[in-house]
Amino acid sequence: MRHPGFPVDHALPAAHIGGTAEAGYTATLKTVTGQQVLPIEELLAAAFSKRLRFGIAIGTSGQVEIFVSALHCWSCGSETQIVSGIHVVVGPNRFRFSVPHFDSHLGLFELIRHRLPSNRQIGVVRQRYSRTQGQSYLSNGCVHCDAIFGQFYDHDDGSTGEKICEFAIAIDGQWLEAIHNRDGWGVYPRQAE
Repeated sequence: MRHPGFPVDHALPAAHIGGTAEAGYTATLKTVTGQQVLPIEELLAAAFSKRLRFGIAIGTSGQVEIFVSALHCWSCGSETQIVSGIHVVVGPNRFRFSVPHFDSHLGLFELIRHRLPSNRQIGVVRQRYSRTQGQSYLSNGCVHCDAIFGQFYDHDDGSTGEKICEFAIAIDGQWLEAIHNRDGWGVYPRQAE
């Protein structure tokens, strides 16, 4: 159980317990990306089956979800689709990324690129020079004229669009580096043996 002011760290699981005997008790855990609320019975079962864990370990199963948005190109005026968000879901955690985030993780983006459906009018994602920023970075382009859709365009918040595909991953060192903050307790699904 968690008392206000207790640190959340790897040495001691901490949860806020709430509810009533009539309605049932719940446990709220501080996860890597927010909170996870579950019945107290589920928390205890997870603790005894070693599914209550601190942080995200190498080998943990995850899911990548790719989102696209349709926009009119600022340069040629044609409609194009761009990759508007990439979500990585690991247990109770959802990490939201935009294309430029993968500029320093090009190997991971290649995994993503190969999963993009070929039957969609999605512009090529590649390194492009931005006059506004004075540098090159991984960016969306128009499918018709290849004009850059810049890093600060309103589509690049990593949370909008239509989900067009998802695929399973196993978290490795590259994914941990891309995710950055991995501290927090959570109940994770059983791992395949």
